[in-house]
Amino acid sequence: MAYDGFLCYADSDIRYAQMVVDVLQNEPYNLRICINSEELLDGDTSSSGSSVSAELIIQRCKKILVVITPEFEKSSQHEFIAKVANALKDDKNQRLLIMQFRECDIPVSVRHITVCDLTKATVEWAWHRISAGLKKNARSLDDTTSQLKNIYLGHSLSKKESHETVTGSSSGGTEGGTQAEAKDISNKNPEVQYDAFVSYSPEDQSFVSEMVEKMKQEPWNLQLFVPGKDVADISSDYIAHRCKKIILVLTPSFLENPECLYHIKLAIDLDRSRIIPVLLESCSTPNTIQHIAIIDCTRLELIDWFWQRLGQTIKQPLY
Repeated sequence: MAYDGFLCYADSDIRYAQMVVDVLQNEPYNLRICINSEELLDGDTSSSGSSVSAELIIQRCKKILVVITPEFEKSSQHEFIAKVANALKDDKNQRLLIMQFRECDIPVSVRHITVCDLTKATVEWAWHRISAGLKKNARSLDDTTSQLKNIYLGHSLSKKESHETVTGSSSGGTEGGTQAEAKDISNKNPEVQYDAFVSYSPEDQSFVSEMVEKMKQEPWNLQLFVPGKDVADISSDYIAHRCKKIILVLTPSFLENPECLYHIKLAIDLDRSRIIPVLLESCSTPNTIQHIAIIDCTRLELIDWFWQRLGQTIKQPLY
């Protein structure tokens, strides 16, 4: 495919579209983004006149990026995206990526799709998440492309407008079963090396890195264990015996990640009082942890309170 992503946006939102291109096409992402549908023709005379077919977009662009603002739903681009979203509503390939740049109601046509929110304090994390979404290998892309071709072969865009259930089979699976043997993890236990283990989806790496840096500074001086960073592979026994608490970074991607779901089960099997759920992006809360207080990181105006609350919760002694 010629491009990593095709960008859909309202004409009045060209400044946001240009921002997307400037950020994603340069270091550290180095992605190819198509902002003008004419670029897709590339000498192709089969798409003549003033339109580029949806088929051509799907053939030459790995993903479709959508810039959401109050103006988008009123634009001509919305009709095209609504049809594509409907065709992909049961698709697991996540070929549509939704980016919100201003506060507004998300169009009904794309509400079932996870939104990357660029209106909040975690905007740097959002760019990393978008990049990860574009780079993510899609499964059965040929099947998806064929499906869209059949449904929208005649649709065109103006050139001008250019949970899988986890049973313990995981890289961090429990030896001999899903029930881990808990032992003393009191604050004075010399085996405890970390204040908390962090379970997160790879798409949220940027936020987790920021959290680690924040928590190891004054006044917290906390040591967080990050799988994949501190150790490539980690056993449940290590989590149970060496980490005092378990932080769950909740996002829609977290809930789709088998290893993250396993970490929820492991934490519950060990001791529910050790669990610290952190809501990074709006999503449903697993029934098994709904009774546990969640620390909300989705509100820009409360970001300082979030860091304060997180640090206090990690430092709180276990009883």
